[in-house]
Amino acid sequence: MKITKQELIDGLATLDPTNDAHWTEDGQPTLEVLQDAVFDDTVTREDIAEHANGFSREIAAEAIAEADAEQEAAKQALLTAPDVEGMAPLGAEDPIGSEPSEGSQEDYEAAVLKAKQALEDHDLAIRKAKIKRDELVATVDRAIKARDALYPPRKQAEVIQDWLASEARKRQERSEMMMMVRAPKSPLDASMERRTGYGGGRKHVPLLAG
Repeated sequence: MKITKQELIDGLATLDPTNDAHWTEDGQPTLEVLQDAVFDDTVTREDIAEHANGFSREIAAEAIAEADAEQEAAKQALLTAPDVEGMAPLGAEDPIGSEPSEGSQEDYEAAVLKAKQALEDHDLAIRKAKIKRDELVATVDRAIKARDALYPPRKQAEVIQDWLASEARKRQERSEMMMMVRAPKSPLDASMERRTGYGGGRKHVPLLAG
């Protein structure tokens, strides 16, 4: 039984553009690898040309990148930065200063304690932020699973299918344009061109005086 278009596309989607064994030197799918992927050793290059004309290693890489980008964009849209309370802002006042200045030992001891306290407060805020972030990541994962259950993200095979459909539309448009250019003239148009000298206008024939 001849392989269907969908079966072939699903097989092409399993090819890894980073694996040299999956491709020929000129970027075409390795036939044996594709045959193994679809469990059909009768698949030929003619089948690929019929159902996925123009498909190559470069197209496969673009399809994977596009599918990954869409999923990552969806995840980032759901992920919001945690609102961390109590975290000391960057550039907070340095209790020591950039240069040592006159002061008693007690002053410096107090400054050390103040700096240590600021560090502990900051570390605590970071730990709280990490806990909050882990909670948000878990929430995002649950939201993604729920969304994908209702609206599954596009797979690599679907991206390839869209590309093939786009290429088919382009070929159809080019074919229609060529048909319009080469379309034969109607008898009326041909007659008018002969009588007017191919668009040059009718010759003026002076009337004879009676």
